[in-house]
Amino acid sequence: MSAAPAKVVTHACAWRARAAGVFRLWRDSNYPIGALVAGITADLFGLRVGV
Repeated sequence: MSAAPAKVVTHACAWRARAAGVFRLWRDSNYPIGALVAGITADLFGLRVGV
Protein backbone atom coordinates (compact mmCIF):
# COMPACT_ATOMS: atom_id res chain seq x y z
CA MET A 1 0.00 0.00 0.00
CA SER A 2 1.10 3.51 -0.67
CA ALA A 3 0.88 6.58 1.52
CA ALA A 4 -0.41 8.62 -1.42
CA PRO A 5 -4.16 8.20 -0.67
CA ALA A 6 -3.64 9.35 2.93
CA LYS A 7 -1.72 12.36 1.64
CA VAL A 8 -4.59 13.29 -0.69
CA VAL A 9 -7.15 13.00 2.12
CA THR A 10 -5.00 15.11 4.45
CA HIS A 11 -4.58 17.75 1.74
CA ALA A 12 -8.33 17.80 1.03
CA CYS A 13 -9.17 18.20 4.73
CA ALA A 14 -6.67 21.03 5.14
CA TRP A 15 -8.02 22.78 2.04
CA ARG A 16 -11.62 22.38 3.22
CA ALA A 17 -10.80 23.75 6.67
CA ARG A 18 -9.05 26.78 5.20
CA ALA A 19 -11.91 27.43 2.77
CA ALA A 20 -14.43 27.26 5.62
CA GLY A 21 -12.34 29.72 7.62
CA VAL A 22 -12.19 32.21 4.74
CA PHE A 23 -15.94 31.84 4.15
CA ARG A 24 -16.68 32.51 7.83
CA LEU A 25 -14.38 35.53 7.83
CA TRP A 26 -16.25 37.12 4.91
CA ARG A 27 -19.65 36.08 6.29
CA ASP A 28 -18.99 37.47 9.75
CA SER A 29 -17.36 40.68 8.50
CA ASN A 30 -20.61 41.60 6.73
CA TYR A 31 -22.38 42.28 10.04
CA PRO A 32 -20.33 45.35 11.01
CA ILE A 33 -20.01 46.48 7.39
CA GLY A 34 -23.78 46.33 6.93
CA ALA A 35 -24.34 48.28 10.14
CA LEU A 36 -21.90 50.98 9.05
CA VAL A 37 -23.51 51.27 5.62
CA ALA A 38 -26.98 51.50 7.18
CA GLY A 39 -25.80 54.20 9.60
CA ILE A 40 -24.05 56.24 6.92
CA THR A 41 -27.08 55.96 4.63
CA ALA A 42 -29.38 57.07 7.44
CA ASP A 43 -27.14 60.07 8.11
CA LEU A 44 -27.11 61.04 4.43
CA PHE A 45 -30.90 60.97 4.26
CA GLY A 46 -31.37 62.65 7.63
CA LEU A 47 -33.07 59.68 9.26
CA ARG A 48 -32.90 59.19 13.02
CA VAL A 49 -32.78 55.37 12.81
CA GLY A 50 -30.64 53.27 10.47
CA VAL A 51 -32.62 50.05 10.65
